[in-house]
Amino acid sequence: MASIPLYFTWLPMKRRTLRKHHNGGRSDHHHVYVVLLDQAVCKLRRVRAENPDRDPSKPCVYVGMSGLTPP
Repeated sequence: MASIPLYFTWLPMKRRTLRKHHNGGRSDHHHVYVVLLDQAVCKLRRVRAENPDRDPSKPCVYVGMSGLTPP
């Protein structure tokens, strides 16, 4: 049985990165915001359960992050 010769050619591979998600060097891609909450929020059982090591001398705040630009 005759063997069939195999020929390999070098083809450049397509780069598979998350380049479409790259922000192009902009530093304002994500925005962090802080909301000062009322002291009554700190007394809620659910909030106390989520933050058992909370320092009572510090204000009660909510910290979030968004990809939207602030108004």
